[in-house]
Amino acid sequence: MKRLAWAAALLLAGPAMADMYQDASNAKLPGARVNLGLGPSVSIMDYGADPTGVASSEAAFASCIASGKDCRVPAGTYRLGCSAHNAAAGTAVVGDGATATVLKLSNACVVGPWSVLSAQEVRDLTIDMAGATTAAGGSIVVQLPRTAGPRVERVRVINAAPLRMYLVGLVSGGGATTDPIISHNYLSMASPTTSGTQCVLFSSSGGGTITGGSIDNNVCVNAGMYINATGLSIADNDVSGWNFGGGITTEAAAGSAKYLIAGNRFHDSGTALDVNNTAASGVENWGPDSVIGGNHCWNIGGPCVGNGGLRAVVSNNRAYGVSKGVANGSAFESGNLGSSYNASGTLYAGNWAGDDGSALPWYGYREQVNTFQNIVLLGNDFRGAPLGRIAPANLSVATAIDAASAVGGGASTVAALPSCGAALKHAVKPVSDQNGAPTYRGALTGGGSLAVLAYCNGTAWEAH
Repeated sequence: MKRLAWAAALLLAGPAMADMYQDASNAKLPGARVNLGLGPSVSIMDYGADPTGVASSEAAFASCIASGKDCRVPAGTYRLGCSAHNAAAGTAVVGDGATATVLKLSNACVVGPWSVLSAQEVRDLTIDMAGATTAAGGSIVVQLPRTAGPRVERVRVINAAPLRMYLVGLVSGGGATTDPIISHNYLSMASPTTSGTQCVLFSSSGGGTITGGSIDNNVCVNAGMYINATGLSIADNDVSGWNFGGGITTEAAAGSAKYLIAGNRFHDSGTALDVNNTAASGVENWGPDSVIGGNHCWNIGGPCVGNGGLRAVVSNNRAYGVSKGVANGSAFESGNLGSSYNASGTLYAGNWAGDDGSALPWYGYREQVNTFQNIVLLGNDFRGAPLGRIAPANLSVATAIDAASAVGGGASTVAALPSCGAALKHAVKPVSDQNGAPTYRGALTGGGSLAVLAYCNGTAWEAH
């Protein structure tokens, strides 16, 4: 009943649409907040920094962040070197505004494997990577410690070379992270790639646990998110241009559960298959007991929502022009990675799928295997799916599909009709290959060319 209440709330509320941005290149980031530091502060100007960007401010910045106090960086452009910049524990680095304060790396930097900037809080500034590349092992541009309440707010990361570059992430080495906040940032790779790169990286490979917190109202360009956390809200983000994994991927690993993934927009991804031979999906969720609602997807390579998390609610999502990277794909898909990570117990309610006339046809909904238990499809509108609402292959016997979800879409062959049982009773489906004139309420025979209407009486399909 709790899952049904969540779904009803999402259906009534409708999709939460972020209105924080004019477009992907000019984020309308809120102005700088003042007096939000963790304690006493010093200014980079106290150490002789050059705000014109002509002379290097590397030594001044290193002294400022090592002072043990919050480091204030007034408006200006400050040229930095290629080394790691690690602020003293518990301190913040705060600029005068996301477009006013610019930390610019020297040209042709090779960074890592380390962070470009690490602090308890980073706010109100731009980090211009100036095309910097990363050494083997990868680099995190803005790295947060594994503590309580780390945050990145109103930060722009631009001109980052994509391969093995992670724009915001957590330090490795274990430890408990609680209530991290990644909010109102503009995080851009210079170009997409089909291998390891992320806009936000909270991975189990770094050790430790992540509990609570929010990733919200961010713009991610040419890279998606890869997340391992419990009870994390991922909401109202805009993800575009990625070609590796999902726009939001939640990890199939311990500690990954109970997400709220709501009101995000996924659009204009790459359509090439990535190094894992998968197409770019909107949401790829493996966390159990999660709610995925009110998300919008358009012009992407894979499904809008691929769910392999147990007992999830997938509600009120909108898919238009999806699955452009793989034939016979789907807008919504139930995934399977074994007994701990699969879609059994998931409710799909009030989702919508429409076609933009793309070359590769797709279904409204499909299942990767036919062994799922207790999946329910309720009140979905998949009429726009060019191959039909429900993919007949691998459809689990225990999947319950209401008439509204099963009716409509493209015509089926007799052989491709899904199994008619109590879950499909009263469903109606066009059939394109009836052999010979049918008898009203008689059995259907495929292999012909007549178009008829098939009706599920709860036991078998019959001609109507």
